[in-house]
Amino acid sequence: KLKRKKTEVMAAKNVLAEHAAQLQQCRDEYEQDVASAGPALREVEQAIASISLKELATLKLIKNPPVTVKLVFDCVLIFFRKPMRNFEHEGNSIRDSYP
Repeated sequence: KLKRKKTEVMAAKNVLAEHAAQLQQCRDEYEQDVASAGPALREVEQAIASISLKELATLKLIKNPPVTVKLVFDCVLIFFRKPMRNFEHEGNSIRDSYP
């Protein structure tokens, strides 16, 4: 009976070791992805910081900004983990996701 339990424990230990190796591989890949994204992240932060309040006010005055401008605003909201408004219908148009 003791020998059978020992065999079961060893089998469970082997399964856990295999899972641990898989998790470590996933963690290594994740850390590599994060490290490679670092320079791009800093570049995005600098680009966002370079936008002046005057430029934002000018963009806000545009009644119907180009789709690209809307996408950039959505990306900035996502980058800063800010909530985006749900798209809502207003008559024949859809309200933008950013305030």
